[in-house]
Amino acid sequence: MSIKIDNLANSLQNLSLTIRNEDMATISAAKEIAHTLRNFSGRCEHLESFINSVDKFLDRYGRTTDNTLSEFVFAVICSKIVDEAGDFILCRPDLGTWPEVRKALREKYGNKIDRHVLQQRFTFLSRNRN
Repeated sequence: MSIKIDNLANSLQNLSLTIRNEDMATISAAKEIAHTLRNFSGRCEHLESFINSVDKFLDRYGRTTDNTLSEFVFAVICSKIVDEAGDFILCRPDLGTWPEVRKALREKYGNKIDRHVLQQRFTFLSRNRN
């Protein structure tokens, strides 16, 4: 499941000929930020970092009533789920929203918390102890 973000954005632009200028600016910004999202291939130790980065992306671009932008954001997220995890998501047509995808990924791959999340929690607890 390898979809290029640029191709997604171009397809949406071609399908929605009535996109307003401000919506185009938002889609362009979302496209640029989407390039910074890491791929998730199914490694348990990377799951929570991936979920956190997607949640931040959604906080910025996913809360909209614009269906075109919502579809683009969800397609971008799904394009970042690759290899084994991408195959898993493709086999689950019932997953139509990020919360559903996130829950399914956690159920399938969420056996371990990645090292980065553990370090963040340890740092937070250490600061609050002093």
